[in-house]
Amino acid sequence: MTVPRELVGAFRRSGLILDGRRMVDYADVIWLQTPEWFADMRLLIERDSPPTAADVPAWFYQEKAFAGIATWDAAKITWQRLIDSHGRTTPDSSPLVWDDGVIIELGVTDLHGKETPFAEEWLRMTKDDVECSVEHGEGHARIEVGRFAVEIADHRAAGGRFTATRFERRDGRWIEIGTVSA
Repeated sequence: MTVPRELVGAFRRSGLILDGRRMVDYADVIWLQTPEWFADMRLLIERDSPPTAADVPAWFYQEKAFAGIATWDAAKITWQRLIDSHGRTTPDSSPLVWDDGVIIELGVTDLHGKETPFAEEWLRMTKDDVECSVEHGEGHARIEVGRFAVEIADHRAAGGRFTATRFERRDGRWIEIGTVSA
């Protein structure tokens, strides 16, 4: 089933809670969601001084990008990654709850050999009835939601590279915000 209308939009991660403790977020993370397709892109806020794994698990802040198809089943979203900077293709399923306009993604991660609960808080950056579009083909996709876009291309199978670029539309022009390469 496609995702419900209230999940279609552009979201920015606004909070990160690990084992009940609010953590410093070292990445600028956006999630673009259309009725079917999604893109997630993470850029380090300060590239010159990346955090250590002692601060927060690397998977929360590593620069990466991925896109694919999302499905919805009674308060649980599943993101099937079709294009991923780290080559991950396993589905990622998480329950979502709403708290005063904030979407909270709940999950569990391995932290030093112990299953540890986490929550990622997501704030909407677009209006509820936002326009979106998707262009996709073998190993590439461009997801646009409102004034935000992520373009991903994986050419590693043909000896090329993986690249993902995040854009924002300003004054009618697409401006590049950052790129992830692999």
